[in-house]
Amino acid sequence: MELETGETMEPPPMRERAPRPASRLVTLRVDGQDLTVPADTTVAAALVNRSHPGRNPGFQRLGFRRSVRGELRGPLCGMGICFECRATIDGRPHVRTCMTTCCDGMVVLTDA
Repeated sequence: MELETGETMEPPPMRERAPRPASRLVTLRVDGQDLTVPADTTVAAALVNRSHPGRNPGFQRLGFRRSVRGELRGPLCGMGICFECRATIDGRPHVRTCMTTCCDGMVVLTDA
């Protein structure tokens, strides 16, 4: 970019990103099957990732719970407002999975 004085103004050089530290992995039990994810993952993200065919071929497409009509339900808002991502976590029913971080040994039961 050329200024009125005839000088050119160059953008600052791009900074190199610092390498991201490796996340600690935790294993939780989802509907009777072990699932290993980074420790800072929400339960909702772990459940969505487990049903992705490229990531975990042993799992089939699953929802989080079923509606009163029997339809599969899953997270909608991702911020705790809609309550569509509810599951039973460590024996506590109706926990919003989008607001809960995965812990090692956590037991998650979906209604789907």
